[in-house]
Amino acid sequence: MKAFKMKFSIAILLVLFTSLTCFAGKPSVSPAENIRNVIIGSVKHPVDVQKHKLTGSVDVLFSVKENGKLDIKKIMTDEDSIANCIKEQLSKITIKDANLSKGQFYKVKISFKLC
Repeated sequence: MKAFKMKFSIAILLVLFTSLTCFAGKPSVSPAENIRNVIIGSVKHPVDVQKHKLTGSVDVLFSVKENGKLDIKKIMTDEDSIANCIKEQLSKITIKDANLSKGQFYKVKISFKLC
């Protein structure tokens, strides 16, 4: 009898868990992920990367101003020319309707690879 109650309880829990997972919705995109997608989609590979066949990455630390413009705090890379090119491109980006917290800092890694 005890084994039957245990099996019955487990069966009820499995049915409950299965039915709840069927109602799970698509996870929403976080503001940070939205910002990352905008930046990655907007930045073009610098000419120096293509011309000199460079590979590597650039880490950008920034916040978003009230007008949606990026306030770049730090760009970390080994190549100054790439840093300048990325900074120029980022200055043209405006983040709209991102539902952001004031004073929040974001870090994005941009990788450059030759195919």
